[in-house]
Amino acid sequence: MSNHDPNQDLNLEKLIPAIFWKVGIQKYSDELKETWEKFKKSDNYEEDKILKIINNLADIYKEVLKIQFDIKNENSGNYDNYDDVAKLYCSLLDILTSEHIQSLPDFSASKDRFKTAISKALEKKSPQLPPLSLSDKSDKTEYILESESTSNPITPPWQYHPVPDQEKEGKPHDEFYSKSHQSPPEGLKLIGTRVRGKMHKHQGTNCDDWFEFDTVDKWTIIAVSDGAGSKKFSRIGAKISCQAAVKSLKKSLESFSLCEPPQTALEKDFDRDDKWMFKGDKARELQQHLYTALSDAYQKVEEKANKLKNYPSYNKSIGGKKLELDIKDLSATLLLAIHTKIHVNNSTSYDFVLTCQVGDGMLAAISHKYTLKLLGKPDIGEHGGQTDFLTSSSKLEHSNLVQKTFPFIGDLKALMIMTDGVSDDYFPNDPCMLDLYGDLILNRVINIPNVDAEEIEKELQKTRLKTPDDVRDNHKKFQDELERILDEESKEPKKVSICSIANYAKQLGKDIKVVLESPGLLNAGLLPNQMCQECKEMTSEEKLKIWLDSYYRRGSFDDRTLVVLYREEH
Repeated sequence: MSNHDPNQDLNLEKLIPAIFWKVGIQKYSDELKETWEKFKKSDNYEEDKILKIINNLADIYKEVLKIQFDIKNENSGNYDNYDDVAKLYCSLLDILTSEHIQSLPDFSASKDRFKTAISKALEKKSPQLPPLSLSDKSDKTEYILESESTSNPITPPWQYHPVPDQEKEGKPHDEFYSKSHQSPPEGLKLIGTRVRGKMHKHQGTNCDDWFEFDTVDKWTIIAVSDGAGSKKFSRIGAKISCQAAVKSLKKSLESFSLCEPPQTALEKDFDRDDKWMFKGDKARELQQHLYTALSDAYQKVEEKANKLKNYPSYNKSIGGKKLELDIKDLSATLLLAIHTKIHVNNSTSYDFVLTCQVGDGMLAAISHKYTLKLLGKPDIGEHGGQTDFLTSSSKLEHSNLVQKTFPFIGDLKALMIMTDGVSDDYFPNDPCMLDLYGDLILNRVINIPNVDAEEIEKELQKTRLKTPDDVRDNHKKFQDELERILDEESKEPKKVSICSIANYAKQLGKDIKVVLESPGLLNAGLLPNQMCQECKEMTSEEKLKIWLDSYYRRGSFDDRTLVVLYREEH
């Protein structure tokens, strides 16, 4: 019996042509067939991964045929030409390239880019398939499959391109947007930021995300939205839906009290009946306020779509047939969260949060004991990478919304609401939302109380890094030096240093939750050199902007938006 390891000599230089053959780009050869069979027998092969690619390709071919037959329906992408179809084909394979495919049938001129496509498709974060990296051996660079990822592998040559004038209908979003607020009645800190994704920068296209937050009486209201990438004016839908939802909730909550007098057993009011409605009268009323806000957001987006129909520049022509803009062209997700503080007596109080969402993204609450509760259930389509939107009116049906509504009752340390540009980078969300919170601390976006040197030394003695000097000597193992993708004339910091709590915990030999629970270990990880020199004078929301625009994940290139409600500690 042969002892030959089927993984031996398996690298992408050999695998890519074999995948080309399976896709139909490369002609058959015995060598290609042999390589493919070797890959199928290896530990790196996962049928679910291949099925996902097959399903995505099938969807694209359907769109090609719809274009050919001038068919338009609610699921159609309405692409202007084959170039757009090719771009979508690329995105479904998680392509990170320096150029776009100019013509779908021109495979011969695009093989190098398809190599990158396949590399990135396999490299994409997956619980089954190890990521890919580059290694140099004998002065020859080759792709290898590795069992453990590095924090900062070689990245594609991303470039910065502004949004061209012809793409500025409806006023483009700014490159960055950040703001902060104090949340009543306890003075919680509220910060939010959205940044234009790497793919949008590279392609010279608009950011599609938006967020809004506000306060009224004792309530904090947060809305986050991600516009559909395939819809040209989705950013308009994202902005309008956030603004409309916040306005609706401000009106509903202005004089609304959840419990008078305050209760210690509010949890019972939020038990579900057989129709998933909350049992308490006030709880049901509050639940309905969220649904009304979603409905109001839909109506405002619909009104905007009807108004834009009157402007020729917002309509388009495909195959000689004029297509009028409709509400689907403003498709966007919508995530809502409301928060208040309930005082039972002079010594007892607790936080209350209620959330609801349409589409993907995530909402998560972290308690003072660092227990994590996910408050979101993303709408995901039949195939990976798909989601539903607010403009899919069926998603506003009561039977759907009640299953996407979640309460949190307890002692809140942080509430985080984000688009999938962030949530996908911290997958699986349970427990990786703790990683996200920890990264915000290590990069000094969220402040923590200082502890004395004796406490730090004491906690470090229980780890692999015994002293603060050991932490500093090993900082390159959990802090990466990265270069941001910016306009050459930008005044933003060009190079930054980004810390990872996952890698820090690994160096300590501790679980991430153990590190979060230890003020001494967290303080030990706060390196003297922050993200950038300018960060020392920045506000929390400005630091959040730097971090969101800079941190690295394989296969991550989308717009990123994150809103955090937390109790600031000094």
